[in-house]
Amino acid sequence: MDKRIESSITDKLRSAIERTISEGVLKLEGVPDIILEIPNNPANGDYATSLPLRLAKELRMPPMKIASAIIEHLDASDALFEKVVSAPPGFINFYLKDKAVGAVIKQVLAQGARYGSSDHGRGKKVNVEFVSSNPTGPLTIGHGRQATIGDVLANALSFCGYDVTREYYYNDAGKQMDMLARSVHARYQQLYDASYPFPDEGYKGDYIRDVAEQIREQVGDRFRGKDDAETVDFFRQFAVREMIAVIDRDLKNYGVRFDVWARESALYSEGKVERAIELLRKRGFIYEQEGAVWFRSTDFGDEKDRVIVRSNGEMTYFAGDIAYHMDKRERGFERAIDIWGADHHGYV
Repeated sequence: MDKRIESSITDKLRSAIERTISEGVLKLEGVPDIILEIPNNPANGDYATSLPLRLAKELRMPPMKIASAIIEHLDASDALFEKVVSAPPGFINFYLKDKAVGAVIKQVLAQGARYGSSDHGRGKKVNVEFVSSNPTGPLTIGHGRQATIGDVLANALSFCGYDVTREYYYNDAGKQMDMLARSVHARYQQLYDASYPFPDEGYKGDYIRDVAEQIREQVGDRFRGKDDAETVDFFRQFAVREMIAVIDRDLKNYGVRFDVWARESALYSEGKVERAIELLRKRGFIYEQEGAVWFRSTDFGDEKDRVIVRSNGEMTYFAGDIAYHMDKRERGFERAIDIWGADHHGYV
């Protein structure tokens, strides 16, 4: 829909309705909102409006009579219209002259890829978080679905003038990352001792062995036979960094880029999780029961309240999610959009 043509048709309709009001033909208090659409069938014109149908009840007049009254007061004498006709049950159809259509082609050529864009979202910040798969391995075809939906949505919002931030949020701490570290550590040790045990629930993909070999290439046998906390932490950090690099490479090859890579661990190290919980506590949404800390999610329509700190003092993923979305708000985003996949089931 061409903006200039749409604006011209809208202005002419508005003027026509104003004339019908001033002459007492249509008993309206003012000009109603005018909505144009492009007919599915080209035989019904280039543009159409169902305004007469919308006004029929208010005016207590047949829609076709309203359409005829508006057309009679419409200035259709310029180079824009080939003809303007009414159509049952109460449409006004506009047929453009070839010259008007040709002007649109010139506009398309002049604006190129920006043709059809708008400034509707100017000054509004939107965060689109998508894919956000934990770095325990390469992305799958399923993640490609999330990447496609998120990227297309972000592009569409940008095209409409919004200030869009594409964000990837990942867990770089906790049980999954501990298992990733243990898996890579075991494969590394097996490079020197094939009998070294591999964790029963470890990640068994070939990529784990690849990361282990990268570590040997960089540090040699520095960690051979070692299994202390410092060693495991090294393997965790190295493995997460390498997996994120692989994920980023695959996404870029797919044509998807991210502006921000957000780490869950930063929410804890910067005190954002504790601050979020304290804020909810002050507002009466937190209570303690059976040694655990609960969020009153039923106040917001949830089927039951949710634990955010277990009785053993361990934070749940939900605690991090609360802090993460509060952080988005504090960064000035008016809207935060999450694109979820099969691995994001649960609740928020």
